Amino acid sequence: MMPWAACFPHVIITTYTRSMKHHIYVLLTACLLGCATPMPKQEGGKLNGVLPVENEEVVYRQSFEAPGVSRAEAFRRARRWWTIRYKSAKDVLQLADAETGELIGKGITTFKATQEKGQMKLERIVRETITVDTKDNAYTVTMRQFEILNPVTFNPTPIEKYYVSPERDLRRTFVGLDQHVQATYADIKRAIVEDKQ
Repeated sequence: MMPWAACFPHVIITTYTRSMKHHIYVLLTACLLGCATPMPKQEGGKLNGVLPVENEEVVYRQSFEAPGVSRAEAFRRARRWWTIRYKSAKDVLQLADAETGELIGKGITTFKATQEKGQMKLERIVRETITVDTKDNAYTVTMRQFEILNPVTFNPTPIEKYYVSPERDLRRTFVGLDQHVQATYADIKRAIVEDKQ
């Protein structure tokens, strides 16, 4: 018996000829192609028309004004925001350079997919990288490297390769992630501009 046959115990191979080898190869190839997971599509520079794509990666980047807030103060407020959001800034911050005003952190959080009447609730776990680049009277937030984590195994899937069926649930997930990013922008703005945590 061939080694791969152990994977298919219900298949009994009695004779193994060149013709059978060809048929089995064709059957396995067709099966693998038929079982392939569809990938999200890029439409107009966005993944499934929702998430912005930059060089094949989902990237959000937006600059904000912070009138009257120095770079040092914006940096301090952003660092405090990280501590409150993730319970410990040192666990998630990979870079906190007060001299340049740059903070980079990777954290895990959850977000809800959008829901219409009659649809079941969907909550996703996401790991993301957030960069806050502070300046005098301004700051820029970049969010990227989104990975959806399996709720049981915590295995990550990059958002660019994430797929769930039916496709409407994929769109709900993407819209929910977009809303999560907008809410994060607003949360950081409250922390830096309004000095509210």
